[in-house]
Amino acid sequence: MIGEVGLAGDIRRVNGMARRLSEAARQGFTIALVPPSDDPVPPGMHALRASTIVAALQYMVDIADHRGTTLATPPSHSGTGHVPLGRGT
Repeated sequence: MIGEVGLAGDIRRVNGMARRLSEAARQGFTIALVPPSDDPVPPGMHALRASTIVAALQYMVDIADHRGTTLATPPSHSGTGHVPLGRGT
């Protein structure tokens, strides 16, 4: 996860998001849990965008339950559908 969690449970963008995503991709991560933004995502990386800690936790539970398969975006999140899971190949 890259971001800041507010007292109300909202997930906020932090400075240097593009740089942080690039470094995560360089380290072999293929998924990043981030707040909604227009920040570019490096090739080969998928950004799971969550605006609240509840949505972020739902992603994490789904990842744990379906490790190595696919993940459907939580109903409360308007996303693109399914993304592959995992770190590196």
